[in-house]
Amino acid sequence: MNRNLLQNRVLWAIAAGMLAAVAYLAFPTALRELLYHRTEKALAEATPQEARISAGFLFDRYPEEIEAARLYLRASRRADSLPSEEDRSQIIQRFGQEDPNVITWIALAEFQNGLLANALGTLSASEDALNTLEGLRLATVIAETQQNRDDAVRYASRLLDRPDLDLGDQLLAGQVLVASSVPGERQRAVSALMDLNGTPCGFAANLELAQRAINSEELEFAIEGLVQSEPQSSLQHFQRLDLLASIDHADLAECLAIAQRELVRVDDVARLVGWMNAQGESPSAIEWASELPVPILQQSVVRMAIAESYLYQGDRRGLFRHLNQGVWPRDESIRLALISLCLDDEDYQQEFWNRAVSAAATESNTPRLLEVLETWGIDHPPIES
Repeated sequence: MNRNLLQNRVLWAIAAGMLAAVAYLAFPTALRELLYHRTEKALAEATPQEARISAGFLFDRYPEEIEAARLYLRASRRADSLPSEEDRSQIIQRFGQEDPNVITWIALAEFQNGLLANALGTLSASEDALNTLEGLRLATVIAETQQNRDDAVRYASRLLDRPDLDLGDQLLAGQVLVASSVPGERQRAVSALMDLNGTPCGFAANLELAQRAINSEELEFAIEGLVQSEPQSSLQHFQRLDLLASIDHADLAECLAIAQRELVRVDDVARLVGWMNAQGESPSAIEWASELPVPILQQSVVRMAIAESYLYQGDRRGLFRHLNQGVWPRDESIRLALISLCLDDEDYQQEFWNRAVSAAATESNTPRLLEVLETWGIDHPPIES
């Protein structure tokens, strides 16, 4: 064989070996970067399940890297997935002291998956985690959810002592401690709740204080704050109305008028009509509803609430007029059953009742028809199977 040719082959073999060695050494790094990139991309593109899978591979291959553990926990949380008990234990043991946040993230995942005892145990075993605002906040929520009053009060007290707590933390601590029997803690809570007056958390703080008030001073302060606050949700509107109605407060009418202006969702409108009916204000409910936009009035749930108003009044003529404004696509059987109640002629009553039963069968709505009539206390002929 030609000497030069032999040398060239040897050199090529050496070069190929070096390239193979470089590729072997570089592959793990390339794989690592690929998994990091794929996970981050999936999170950015809101595909959490894909992110969870990539992050799982990443953590399995590089369990010694804290960034891999963090990304794994982050992706699991976004995917509403709980890492295995083995993985959770491994992360806590390896990285818990270096980064207490990983303990809080694991406890949060356990809490969100219904493992309350595990979650509180995870946090309480790490004083480092409890020394973070996030860990202390979560521990308070978990203990309160468990109705573990001793732990809830202890954590809430520590939370209230922190200089870096935000308004939400102050509200949480106040809500827990205001029901405490520990000397001094209740008064701290009352002060914390009162200090929230006029803030975005003021409504919830005043509501809690009003419900827990033990003297007229606390109650008057809370009620005044509630009346002056702006509810942030339909729930808060109804909470305020319920509280003011329970004490027959002078500002009830004003707060009701505010709710009537601001509650525009169909379900909220129907609920408000029902609330007024329950308060003996069905005439006012009908008057207010008559001024609502037609698209809202045409919704079945609103039509039913108004029908209930007429039933509360015993106004069969008004109910009959209301029922004859058009079909109820979702609840036609209920409309026909109510029409039968408005009629004096027994034959017509039976005719409309039969039509209601037939419509209910067609709509597969018979159980709902019977439930509504029973709720309203309406006697009706039997339905033959």
